[in-house]
Amino acid sequence: MSRELRGSVVVPAWNEAAVIARTLDALFDGIEPDDVEVVVACNGCDDGTEDVVRGTGHPVHLLELGPVGKVGAIRAAEAATTALPRIYLDADTELPGPSAVAVLDALASGAVAARPPVTHDDAGSTWPVRAFYAVRRAMPSLRRELFGAGVYGLSAEARGRFGTFPDVVADDLFAARVVELDEVTVVDGVAPVVVRVPRDTRSLVRTLARVYRGNAELAATHSDRAHPSTTRTAREVLVLGRDPRWWPRLAAYVVLVVAGRVLGRRASGGSWERDHSARVEGVAT
Repeated sequence: MSRELRGSVVVPAWNEAAVIARTLDALFDGIEPDDVEVVVACNGCDDGTEDVVRGTGHPVHLLELGPVGKVGAIRAAEAATTALPRIYLDADTELPGPSAVAVLDALASGAVAARPPVTHDDAGSTWPVRAFYAVRRAMPSLRRELFGAGVYGLSAEARGRFGTFPDVVADDLFAARVVELDEVTVVDGVAPVVVRVPRDTRSLVRTLARVYRGNAELAATHSDRAHPSTTRTAREVLVLGRDPRWWPRLAAYVVLVVAGRVLGRRASGGSWERDHSARVEGVAT
């Protein structure tokens, strides 16, 4: 008799041949093959990502799709599995298997939404980038947010709050708006996800532009899902500003945020975006 699935992991992928094997190796190191259903949805890949996935030998449900976009890949992956709770994992993000199990167990035990802890790898990044993430790490609310980790999980109850994922720039921002901040559980005591941040300010500004464009898009098309945290963030910046030692880093943070907002208003969205500055073979973003 087969075991009851703990849940599922959906992995949308676009041209991830350089990193997808490492992602899957990390995920399957510590989970039983019949414990969690993993669906990899390749979206218009032309770099052999599908062959790399098959070559890992891991028991993955592989979908080979045309160019349907990231959200289209998520929709296809969700249509291929009914197992809940569910983790949504970026194809270039290493989620250790035991951490995935812990997140699924938390979701099955009452957590509405959950993710593992996150650490930022800013080795090789310029000082303004390091300053920006130092400020982020010091903000209590951002440490608890669901988005920005390359992985998030939704319980059956949370997933039932909406139908299919809408056509939005950032699926993680949408998911974060489905739940309240106090419904998010950051699972303690497990290995964190390592987020490799942009190497330079130009790349960081582009990343921020996507985030702010995603927020604006949600406000315009899904106003019931958009609850901007600008006021809360501003309060936390002011609290940090009471200590003069933070002033140089706060100055860098504010300049980068403003630049990201300006670029986000000018740029048009819809494409699958990634930070290439921190992305080389064997290095996930």
